[in-house]
Amino acid sequence: MNNTRLLFAFATAALAYMLLTQWQTAHAPVTPVVVAPIATSVSPASAGAPTGELPASTAAPAAAAAAAVPTAGPLVTASNADLTPNMDAAPPAQQDPQLAEGASVKIDTDVFELTIDLNGADISTAKLKTYTASLSDRTPVALVERNDAHWIKAQSGLIAQVGVAPNHLARYSASASTMAMAAGQNVLEVPFSWTDASGVTVRKIYHLERGSFAVGVRYEVVNGSGAPLTLFPYRQLQQGEPAKPDSTFFASPAGLAYVGSVIYSPDERFQKFPSAKFAEEPLKKTFAGGWMALLQHHFFVGWIPEKTESNEYTTAVLPASANTANAYLIRQTAAPQSIAAGVTAIFPAQLYIGPKLQNSLNALAPGLAKVVDYGHVTFLSEPLFKGLNWLHSVVGNWGWAIILMVLLLKGLFYKLSEAQYRSGAKMKAIAPKIAELKKRFEGDTQKFGMAQMELFKKEKVNPLAGCFPILIQIPVFFGLYWVLAESVEMRQAPFLFWIKDLTASDPFFVLPVLNGLVMFLTSKMTPMTGMDPMQQKIMTYMPLMFAVMMAFFPAGLVLYWTFNGLLGLAQQYYITRKIEAETAAVKHSR
Repeated sequence: MNNTRLLFAFATAALAYMLLTQWQTAHAPVTPVVVAPIATSVSPASAGAPTGELPASTAAPAAAAAAAVPTAGPLVTASNADLTPNMDAAPPAQQDPQLAEGASVKIDTDVFELTIDLNGADISTAKLKTYTASLSDRTPVALVERNDAHWIKAQSGLIAQVGVAPNHLARYSASASTMAMAAGQNVLEVPFSWTDASGVTVRKIYHLERGSFAVGVRYEVVNGSGAPLTLFPYRQLQQGEPAKPDSTFFASPAGLAYVGSVIYSPDERFQKFPSAKFAEEPLKKTFAGGWMALLQHHFFVGWIPEKTESNEYTTAVLPASANTANAYLIRQTAAPQSIAAGVTAIFPAQLYIGPKLQNSLNALAPGLAKVVDYGHVTFLSEPLFKGLNWLHSVVGNWGWAIILMVLLLKGLFYKLSEAQYRSGAKMKAIAPKIAELKKRFEGDTQKFGMAQMELFKKEKVNPLAGCFPILIQIPVFFGLYWVLAESVEMRQAPFLFWIKDLTASDPFFVLPVLNGLVMFLTSKMTPMTGMDPMQQKIMTYMPLMFAVMMAFFPAGLVLYWTFNGLLGLAQQYYITRKIEAETAAVKHSR
């Protein structure tokens, strides 16, 4: 089979695949946001339900019955009654006077700029100091944000089966309005306090480590009420309408990235739950050893409970109001925990706010690296990334790592390439005989095809020998495309000179033009035996078509394809000359 013809078929297939994927992304169905009121729980007197409950927009499950509290099973959803903690409880005496007017605490570390709202002691804004919006916009990436149309909230709290406990609406106190990780300091802990008149004291403590995007969030509950206390810890993520990254055809693969909710369970593994399905197919699963997250391109926010803690995972659509747009919620609620009088209990969890760093995520939780969503080509992209990552650790540049990957693949499949070029050389040698057959059987394609196959058999020519190297390159091409699209490690990664970002298109189109030139030279060396004039004309213009198409692809992908073609051209020249020399030697010996 002709190599150039196969390349043309590949280009058509690649274009069709990318266009279909882009169309599906742009035209994904959106379910109308209509939700029934959250179910009302039974009354405290009849079934021991919590005495205070969350509003519908932020409801957390409560116990089905005080006499038979399930260990990890489904919990009844709370009603619309407001669960506001005792606001008359005296805050700690060391409250910072500046916090009387302000309602938040500013925290600064080596990787974060955080703002924690005293209402709920939840992170209201989170900016990543080591990641910027773009090469031209040096503003830190903001993941948790409440002032944007596509906001995200990461919240947590406690629900008391009897009595009150601080949920994510409760007013906490703090000892300072600003805190910072000092030079040489590796750990920073930021405590917030809540106290009830009954004697229950809760400290919500943020644990931040240098260089880490995993934030420890633990509750320390001191039961000074004189009676047993049963609590339900819960954590939830809220978001507005999920934002799709801007995408201009192939120039921005971000448009293909999944944006929405996911969960991971030991049995069912990684599962996506698009917000459009929340109303029609609400989630309700209970398991231990999992996690949940909201994904966006290159970054995510996720709650990771203790591995042994069993949680019920649920989703809900929160209807729009006069002041808020539609919102989507995913929640994990732990099984009830009983605390005896005079006992201190600790409820730990981790909140990840940061990039999808593939080498470190699985150390935080099983399967967490699955947030890097390579889609249908995961089985190709994951090993490709691991190989590129290892090469990058050697050379320190992702562009050179891509070039080394091409060298390794070419070396690995050299024998297949040699067979391809030997087949091409033999096709070139028998071209006059095929032309003669074509003239002899003009108008009778069936007889011509049979005669051509007989000639191939006699001359021991396998026209399919040229297919295998290209068939190997095609999946690598798609796999590498998704690696460049999804791997935050390559985000804004430079190569040389004008290539400042391998995940963006070549700004000066140097690589696409070079790729077109390489393809043109390759086509001149490739025999077009058996083609009619129209096919030959198409193949002549195909390098130009490829150059135009490659102008929209990420520069890293064009670098791979160009260098692969350049190396293939060198191989083809070398092997063809070698075969011609061997043929001449055989003729001379006769």
